[in-house]
Amino acid sequence: MGPDPYDIVDLQKELKSERKAMAVRSSIFNFFLGVTYLLVGCFVWEQMVTPWHLLRQTAAFLTALVAWPLLLGGFDWINRLLLTRWPRCPVCRERLSSFQPALRRCPKCHSRIAYDRRKLRSGYTLPPPEAMRMRPANPRSSSIGMAAGHFLLLFAIVIPTLLVSFFLFPDKRNMDVNLPRLTASCITILGVFVIFYRFAGVTGVEKLLKLCMWIDRKCDRLNRKLDKNYRSVIPAPEHLCPHCRQEPDHRLAAVTGNCSACGAPLLATTPEPDTPEMMDWNNLHRYAKIQKIGLFYLPGGLLSFLFLLKIFQDCRLFWVIAGILFLAIPLFRVAVLRGLRRKWQLNFRCPECSYQNRSSNNAGAWRFLQQTGHCANCRRKLVRDGDSGEGGDYA
Repeated sequence: MGPDPYDIVDLQKELKSERKAMAVRSSIFNFFLGVTYLLVGCFVWEQMVTPWHLLRQTAAFLTALVAWPLLLGGFDWINRLLLTRWPRCPVCRERLSSFQPALRRCPKCHSRIAYDRRKLRSGYTLPPPEAMRMRPANPRSSSIGMAAGHFLLLFAIVIPTLLVSFFLFPDKRNMDVNLPRLTASCITILGVFVIFYRFAGVTGVEKLLKLCMWIDRKCDRLNRKLDKNYRSVIPAPEHLCPHCRQEPDHRLAAVTGNCSACGAPLLATTPEPDTPEMMDWNNLHRYAKIQKIGLFYLPGGLLSFLFLLKIFQDCRLFWVIAGILFLAIPLFRVAVLRGLRRKWQLNFRCPECSYQNRSSNNAGAWRFLQQTGHCANCRRKLVRDGDSGEGGDYA
């Protein structure tokens, strides 16, 4: 008898509740951190740094500028991993913080852990195949609304900066800058920014995107006249989910039959049988984990090189070894990945449409392959799940 699966509606309610509580804790931390910056800038900073020499004042100011995003990021990491009581996978007991309702699977062990009692509703149709294919990284068609949004965002950043510079810059007749007072003013302004960081950074961007979509609706005809390849941001009514009235990810809907927003069933999909030439799911995800290790090479290698350079700057042998390693390590990584692809028989090129589902070709296609096991272009099944360690077919 396997573990009890989740009802996807109850699971989404629990996840929504935890995400809301996590956002509240982050907002409280933002507020107190901003108040701390504000008080330090108003009452402490100028008196503290005035006796210091210029180099020490500059170092202290740069430290204050770098500290707040690190503190916010560190608290968000602690908040996500330790303070939030995420529901756990009944198979591997992993936290379901990144659960996707369309897949009904655990993001860690890939077991199907959710079921849905909702029935299919009429009224949803998939868009044409060309509208579901992966778009290039830099699409030719540009939206007037997005261009206007970029201009408004630039305007919102530049104007406050100019106003602050106008009030803080000294008189033209006296070009002596009071650096402690100037940096104290910057710390004070930074405190106000941190207090409203979540509102300005999350709600503000959301409102800006809504404004861009509103401009797009008004300029949709003009967009189509200017660019024949323009894809409107306004979805057709028949492409909206009949349960939540949102536009789902159509590629996920075509593969899973479920809405990516609410997880409700949209289409009746035909199960595809496993074949021997398909890739193994476990090997595919092992390969993806090993590939991610290479992302740490560049910062780790540079930091190690700078640290050792301070010690062995006059040693010629150090320069020779460093040069060899900087060339050998990437080549070794490429050779290891190529060997694993041959050993585990991983072929990311779709045999039907010849599309290359690799991260070097398209990061979105690589992510789609890992999530669904299907080609991102033609949606052919490429990964067999008969030996993927699933906990049971509950979807």
